Amino acid sequence: SSNKLSGTLPSNKCLANRSSQAQLQYFDGSNNLLSGTIPAAFICDPKTLDAVSNNMLYFSISSNKLSGTLPSNKCLANRSSQAQLQYFDGSNNLLSGTIPAAFICDPKTLDAVSNNMLYFSISSNKLSG
Repeated sequence: SSNKLSGTLPSNKCLANRSSQAQLQYFDGSNNLLSGTIPAAFICDPKTLDAVSNNMLYFSISSNKLSGTLPSNKCLANRSSQAQLQYFDGSNNLLSGTIPAAFICDPKTLDAVSNNMLYFSISSNKLSG
């Protein structure tokens, strides 16, 4: 964090294909000059919902120039997997649209504490709804 990184978040096969055993689980790209959208597959792969080690657990991208909507692929919207994103900080960007409810919590798994988002911050964006 706090570098002068610019450009978009990568979406190459290595980062976007979360089916490999050794995948990035912690990403802090905050306080940079990153732009574009957040690729949903960068955070998790809907084909590997039950693979505990394959999904991003911590994703901080605050204070950049990211735009577009919050990712809403099956993996992020399905909070029933054991290893789901637990920390998301997308504050101080240009994100727009609405917040997918299932992005934070799956009403079918309310008793499974570890499956729900523990920290979610999206302040200072252009969200609606």
